[in-house]
Amino acid sequence: MESGKEKTVHGGRVVQEAGQSLMAIIDLVKGLSQKAPEVAVAAGQMSEAVQNVAATTEEQTAAMEEVATSAAGLNKIAAEMRELVSRFRLE
Repeated sequence: MESGKEKTVHGGRVVQEAGQSLMAIIDLVKGLSQKAPEVAVAAGQMSEAVQNVAATTEEQTAAMEEVATSAAGLNKIAAEMRELVSRFRLE
């Protein structure tokens, strides 16, 4: 009889510990659920920041292309001016 009683007490402890473990898991899940909106907001902010960086990069690329085009135009004008100036002779 004593053995059966011990097994029952031990089984009761195991059930109690399992219940406590389940409660801890439930608390963790609740905590995660509460954090999910914060994570979603942070992810949205990161996405917006990445989009801003991409837009800025595109703007800078366009500006650099304009600078390169302008530099090529200035180079052409300078060559034309050298040609025109080379025609003048000082006496």
